[in-house]
Amino acid sequence: MKTTGLLIGVPATPLWAGGIAGALLLYALLPQPALALAAAAGFAVLAYQRPALGLAAVLATLPTYYFPRELGGLAISLPETALLLTAGACAARWLRRRDLAPRATRFDPWVALLLGAALLSLLPTEYVKLSLRSLRTLILEPVLFYYLVAAVCPTLGRMRPLLAGFLGGAAAISLLAVAQAVANVNTVQVEGVRRALGLYPSPNQLALYLGYALPFAVSLALWVRAARRWCAALAGLLALALVLTFSVGGWLGAGASLLVLAALFSRRALALTAAAGTMAGAAALLVAARLGIERVLSGTTATFRVQIWTAALAMLRDHPLLGIGLDNFLYRYQLQYILPEAWAEPNISHPHNWVLQFWLELGFLGLVAALGLLGRFAWLAVHGLRAAPAGVERALLAGALASVAGVLVHGALDNSYFLVDLAVLFWWQMAIAAAARPRT
Repeated sequence: MKTTGLLIGVPATPLWAGGIAGALLLYALLPQPALALAAAAGFAVLAYQRPALGLAAVLATLPTYYFPRELGGLAISLPETALLLTAGACAARWLRRRDLAPRATRFDPWVALLLGAALLSLLPTEYVKLSLRSLRTLILEPVLFYYLVAAVCPTLGRMRPLLAGFLGGAAAISLLAVAQAVANVNTVQVEGVRRALGLYPSPNQLALYLGYALPFAVSLALWVRAARRWCAALAGLLALALVLTFSVGGWLGAGASLLVLAALFSRRALALTAAAGTMAGAAALLVAARLGIERVLSGTTATFRVQIWTAALAMLRDHPLLGIGLDNFLYRYQLQYILPEAWAEPNISHPHNWVLQFWLELGFLGLVAALGLLGRFAWLAVHGLRAAPAGVERALLAGALASVAGVLVHGALDNSYFLVDLAVLFWWQMAIAAAARPRT
């Protein structure tokens, strides 16, 4: 079977992939609405023929969602455009060819509970328009992506184009972040360091995105010998970009991901990774102390997190069942719950902890649904890993387990799900676990 680059075992389809990418690029760049719509129609036609590549385009363009295309007064991002066009193409294919159809998955009860909690969260919201937008972009569309992946890629082997699209986008954004840091262009200077942004408004958001990508590159380097050099180089690039975000939460999450991968690979790898991580952490602290890097040594960030958590817990005591509604934290925090000593930074849009955020934004049922999804994911991924053949399938499952573990560690101090790219990637991990075949 002929392979090309990051496709790793996927039959070479450069014309189809190039056509999908070219159509989406023309849609994004052409100034005339009519021509942009024609390019979108071309994308839909190609996605009809190769729906997996349409889904891969969603993952590849995730970092661009802050730069939407405006058509007819509507601002729609590239990943959202790719998702909706691919959904339409899949629906047309189901009606005409009957070779794609909605299918039940192993997460359906928890998905139903999450959707119910999301609808109930509209009851306490004070800013309905914001909540409805979040309901669309963070709940409904990512769940739609999950079910499309389940229909188009019911096995792990069929996930390869999606993996290639995701890592291709991550490589591009990492190159941009490194270039920004080197040239000191579009960076954030804070606490004695220059932090890379990529296409994101915050270095921490870039770190969260890279926290999903890095484990997949490392897992491919571990389990796919034919691609080991390329994937090791990609992992190095992603790790460098992550270092340049100077996100302490991102570093902790990456460390957790690597420990999970090492434990899944072998006991010796786990011991070596733990030792290397300890030495790297000690070396980083010594360098920070030598250079006086406030970002690493200061306790300001920890104090700030405690202030936010205190306010969030007060919010939770007042709204324990239904929460406060999607995307309402900023306004409740500013108007009622901010501590006097935290007045210097009032523009806080989330509680910087994934448990608190699920509970506040989706209510208690939303938190239960999230925990149920994560528990089911862990069971399916672990048992599927035991039965998966060596190679890309095992790398996919190991990468998914490690990335979710890392994001949860990072998300204990920051965001974790309630951003467009993170929500889509979360549901892609669920789809990977659902495609596994646990040993019976």
